[in-house]
Amino acid sequence: GLRNLWIAFVAAGRLDEAEAILGRCRRDCFERHRILADLASLKCDLKNARVHYNAAIASQSTVLTDDEAGTGSQDSVPIVYLHRGDAPFFYDCLAETRRSNPNARIIVLGDDTNCWDMAEHHLFADYRQDSAALVDHYVNRSRNSFTFELLCLERWLVLRSFTRQHGIDAVIHLDSDVMVFSELAGLYSRLRRLPASFCKDQAGVGYFAFGVLDELAEMILHESKDDQLQSEILARWGAVHDMAFLDLLNRRRHCGRLDLVEDDGVFDYMFNQANGFEFSEGHKTLDFRNGIPFGQKTDNGESVRFHSLHFQGLSKRLTQKVLKDAAASRLGVTSK
Repeated sequence: GLRNLWIAFVAAGRLDEAEAILGRCRRDCFERHRILADLASLKCDLKNARVHYNAAIASQSTVLTDDEAGTGSQDSVPIVYLHRGDAPFFYDCLAETRRSNPNARIIVLGDDTNCWDMAEHHLFADYRQDSAALVDHYVNRSRNSFTFELLCLERWLVLRSFTRQHGIDAVIHLDSDVMVFSELAGLYSRLRRLPASFCKDQAGVGYFAFGVLDELAEMILHESKDDQLQSEILARWGAVHDMAFLDLLNRRRHCGRLDLVEDDGVFDYMFNQANGFEFSEGHKTLDFRNGIPFGQKTDNGESVRFHSLHFQGLSKRLTQKVLKDAAASRLGVTSK
């Protein structure tokens, strides 16, 4: 159970991971607050130890269980970013995603430069158990740099290791240049319709049940040893990168498409591509309404809500402007 997992982390000295386990538990619970009090004491934080002790004594529930929604329920699907470094665009994207999803479990698999209080933080480097098999045999077959492409591929192995170790049965993956404007809990019926859904051939926004994530990681891990798979990817793409693997996964699994308009809303494929929307100055033209971006379809004039924007490439420089325009629209003024 959760208590045994918590005890194992404490015994191993992994106190931050022990504390993270409690995020899955019933909030008003004697056992949860008792454990948090003991954990704070281990960290020499007597102030919080006392706070949790008082909360434990005052609580009505005594059993440490999964949150009432249940592990694996709709409410428990975490949002996960993977990023190395403290790029300003990543901070902007994370901030808006948190603002739009105040109650969500948002996780960053990063490093000591991006340990911000907006999200639960874990070190990317702690989940590289499967990475050596990829790195030791990796040959760059794309136009991108060796390190860029290898990191793009390795993240899927790291994400699998993280979800496996934490008993997570599904995740919403976000690229670090993706900004979310809708509360994703209200879109689970779309996201979870199939075991995997993403944006055509890239997972700027992607929902993955663990089984499909495991399949994707295995494809990436064994690509260098599978001549038939190499030939299949190179023949279709002319290069080997994670978009090619996602395309292959899509053709094998018939995954959902989040970049198609549904119920007057869409997840942006790439902000620096038109994708059938009004386009100017190198990006989609946006109309903000109470902080939410809308775009106009060129074929029928339909106004469509963007649940997210994907600031791919040079459009990363626009994150601050978009945040400013969104904030201004919430105040009922036009941003300059």
